[in-house]
Amino acid sequence: MKVIGIIAQNVLLVLWLVLTMGLFSPWESFVSPTGDALGTSTGEHGLGVAHAISIISYICIALLALIRWRDVSKTLLSAWPVMILCGWILLTTLFLHDPSKSGAVRFLIMVILSAYFASEYDSTQFVRVLTRGFAIAVLASLAVMLVVPRLGFSNIGGGYATAWRGAFTHKNWLGSAMSFGVVVCGYSYIVRANHRLFAGLTFLACFALLILSWSATAWVSTAVSILVFIVGGAIQSKRAPVLRIFAFMGLGAAVVFLILLPLGIIDLDLMKQLPRLAGRSSDLTGRTAVWRAVLAAIRERPFLGHGYGFWDQPSVTRSNIWLSADWEVGHAHNNWLDAVLQTGIIGVAISAFIWLAALRRAMWLVFMRYGHGALFYLTILFGCLTRSVVETVTYAPALFAVFWWVTSYIYIARIARQRAAETRAVATEPLRFRLIEPAGTEAMRRGVS
Repeated sequence: MKVIGIIAQNVLLVLWLVLTMGLFSPWESFVSPTGDALGTSTGEHGLGVAHAISIISYICIALLALIRWRDVSKTLLSAWPVMILCGWILLTTLFLHDPSKSGAVRFLIMVILSAYFASEYDSTQFVRVLTRGFAIAVLASLAVMLVVPRLGFSNIGGGYATAWRGAFTHKNWLGSAMSFGVVVCGYSYIVRANHRLFAGLTFLACFALLILSWSATAWVSTAVSILVFIVGGAIQSKRAPVLRIFAFMGLGAAVVFLILLPLGIIDLDLMKQLPRLAGRSSDLTGRTAVWRAVLAAIRERPFLGHGYGFWDQPSVTRSNIWLSADWEVGHAHNNWLDAVLQTGIIGVAISAFIWLAALRRAMWLVFMRYGHGALFYLTILFGCLTRSVVETVTYAPALFAVFWWVTSYIYIARIARQRAAETRAVATEPLRFRLIEPAGTEAMRRGVS
C-alpha cells in the first residue's frame, strides 16, 4: 500500500504539472511555436499528441477520484458555489454550434483535480508536494535552455527575442508559473514544509526564471502577492504592533485609491502613461483593442453570453473580434470580460460570489490572527486577481488559475470551519465544568436544607 501511495502521488504530481502548470503542453505548440498575427495561427490542426495526453490525463484523474470518491465528493459539496458555476457552464455550452468541443469537460476535470488535492493533503502537505513540482518545472526549463536553446527562448517577436519560455509554450506562461512558484516555495521555506535548503534554492530559481521571462504581468502579480503577504504578516504579528499600524495605513491608502479612481479625481491620462514608464506600450501590447472588440460582442448577448468555449469555435462574432483587433487573439485578456462574453452576467455573478466568499473569509482569518495558512491562500488569490486584469485565468481556453482558485476556496473554508469549531468548544467549556459537580455535592445540599 505504501508503494501504491507513492506511485499515486507521483502520478498526481505529473498530472498537475501538465494540466495546471502547462509544462510542455500543448506539445505541438511547444515544438512548433508560431505567432498569433492574422494568418499565422495553426488552429486546431496537428494536435493529436496533445489530445491524446489530455484524454489519458482525464482518465487518470477520474480513476484517482473514484478511489477516494467519498472524500472527493465531500470536498466538492463543501465547494458548492463552484459546482453551481460548473452547472451553469454546461448549460451555456448549448449556445455553441458544437457543444461537444466547448472544453467544459476540461474545466470539470480541473475542479475534480483540485478537490482531490484538497481531500488528499492538509495545507503543509499541499505546499510540500507543490514545492517539489516547481523544482521539476525549474529543472525542465533549464534543461530545455541547455539542450535546445531555440525552443527555450520566446518565439513571439516584438522585442522579446531574449525572453525565456523554458519548458512552457509562452514566456507569459513561464512567468505565471514562476510567480506562483515564488509564493509557494517562499511559504514552504517559512513554515519548513520542505527542507529549508531545498525550498530556498527552488525559490531563488523560480525568482530567476520569473525575471528572465520578461513577463510584466507576472512581475506585477508577484509584487502584489509579496505586498499582501507582508501586510498580512504584519497584521498577524503579535511581536511588532507597530507593523500592524503601517499595515492598516497601507490598506487605508489602497481603499482611498480604489474609491477615487472611478470618480475621476485621479488623472486617468497620467495612469495611461505608467506602462510607458515601465518600458511597455500604452495600449498594453494590443490589449485595449481586444477589450473594445470584446465589449462590442458582449452587447449582443449580455445576460446569457455566447457560450463557454467561445474562442475554440469559429463564429461571425469571433471573426469580427479578430478583424477589429488585427490579431487572432485566443482569449479576451481580461478574466471578467471573458466571463461575461462566455457565460453572461449570470456567470459573472456566480464567479464574483466565489471570489468574494474566499477573500472575505481569508481576510477575516488574517485580521483575527488565526493563521493556519489563511494568509498563504489570500496571497495566492490576490496574485490570481492581479493577473485577471490583463489575462484570462479561469475561463477557456486559459485555465491555469482554476486550480489555485478552487483549492484556495476549499482550504480557506476548511480553516474557517476549524476556527468556528474551536470557538464553539471554548464557549461551551465553562458550561461543561459547571455541569460536572464534585462527589457528595447533592448530600451536602440536603444537609444544609
